[in-house]
Amino acid sequence: MNKKLAAIWIVLFSQTVRGNVLYYGSEPESINLVFGESTIVRFDEEVKTISQASNFEIEPANPQDPDYRVLTIKPRENKGSSSVTFILANDVVINTKISVVTSNLLKKRDSFYDFKAKSLQVDPTAQAGIGSSVSEIELMKAMIRADKVIGYTDQAMSDKINTGIEGVAAQLVKVYTGPKYHGYIFKVTNTSKSKTYALDVKSLTLGRPNVALLSQADENVLYPAPHEQTATLLRIVAKPTAVYHSVTLPIAPILEK
Repeated sequence: MNKKLAAIWIVLFSQTVRGNVLYYGSEPESINLVFGESTIVRFDEEVKTISQASNFEIEPANPQDPDYRVLTIKPRENKGSSSVTFILANDVVINTKISVVTSNLLKKRDSFYDFKAKSLQVDPTAQAGIGSSVSEIELMKAMIRADKVIGYTDQAMSDKINTGIEGVAAQLVKVYTGPKYHGYIFKVTNTSKSKTYALDVKSLTLGRPNVALLSQADENVLYPAPHEQTATLLRIVAKPTAVYHSVTLPIAPILEK
């Protein structure tokens, strides 16, 4: 992005003083728009598909340097509401209910919406700054020992992750959220009846661009049942912009000679 476009982008966001963070999950998120005005929405991954959006003009916020994570939405009609679905590049589905309101109801709308995964939501009651001195290595050690980390919240999860690899299943079992980093613990299991898989944590990526900082696995080789070593815990420390659905597991079958 050149300096002129960067300056335009800074002005655009400096004027967007009224915003709202929406932590999306399974329930639809509500957005209020004003007819004749554009509203900015930002996602943590690029949007690849939008459905049921015929009542709105939706395009990249900066058409000169398109970024499909940051879009503008402008109503085509002066009233009404619609259910609009956004599908992200990591196949996460975000359902929204978009309503058009009049300009004299400004208290009921925001000029900027920031969508973040609900599992990454930091406890809003946590005191700002607490935990900011925790390093990525210290967080990793705490995750391995299952320790509590001051300034971080930890939440048990049971979300299945699509590995894209036949014979390998993965599940997010715990999330750590804090002011500087996020930590994720996955359980990776060999479900094959005959193949043995090798896990190379050095090649692991999380998101585009890659925001994973550290990764560790208890086992690097997963055998088929009835072997005892069929599963492992995989731990990742990442930047707070990370979205766990976008993890790419560097795992492949070991070919017998």
